[in-house]
Amino acid sequence: MLDIKLVRNELEKVRAGMAKRGIQVPLDQFINLDEERRRKLTEVEQLKNKRNTVSKEVGKLKAQGQDATGDWSSDVCSSDLKCRMLGEKFKN
Repeated sequence: MLDIKLVRNELEKVRAGMAKRGIQVPLDQFINLDEERRRKLTEVEQLKNKRNTVSKEVGKLKAQGQDATGDWSSDVCSSDLKCRMLGEKFKN
């Protein structure tokens, strides 16, 4: 098994090594999927950060006895759902 960092950083060496052994692996497709996975993980982290920020604001409003309902609820639910969906897609 190859380390993902090696494949990312030394793609041509990995490709040459695989060819030398007669192994056919779609490395371009693998790299594309890895890049997509990394972008989605970044997106998930941004969504989680947004959700946490809104949750803190809601907590502050409730602690002050103010009304905490608003436009944010559908936004947070949408973000949370998207986080879960992306998490499931790239779980493994």
